[in-house]
Amino acid sequence: MRRSMAPLVVFAALVAPFSPLHAGSTSDALRDQLVAITQAWVDAIPTGDKAVWQRTLADDAVLVDEFGRVQDKQAAIADLSPFPADISGSIELRRPQLHAFGDTALLQVEEYEREAFFGQHFVVRYQALLTFVKRDNQWRIAGC
Repeated sequence: MRRSMAPLVVFAALVAPFSPLHAGSTSDALRDQLVAITQAWVDAIPTGDKAVWQRTLADDAVLVDEFGRVQDKQAAIADLSPFPADISGSIELRRPQLHAFGDTALLQVEEYEREAFFGQHFVVRYQALLTFVKRDNQWRIAGC
């Protein structure tokens, strides 16, 4: 008995957008976009580039700094200043993991930080979990 392929073709057309291959490429693109936003944000720390923070943070962002202070966007930007001459550093984002939920996303990353502090060199690794929101078609950091 010969069967029609039409039901199989219709099924494949309906399922394809939800397949792991399709979801993976979208997730990879979003992950890479959020990593790029985060990398720009942390790269602005040593230079004190407030414009980057203004652009990458949501207006209602909540940040917890390394001292445990909880700050809103305005307070965090106001506290941002260039490193003194004898201090330098950089943060490399490693092993990003994305968890997306519509217009909200979580980005878990290892922050691999290299610091020079008055002639002493340090390497520090942190785990970070950033919350992103999509507003006006733009992803912004809403919390970390």
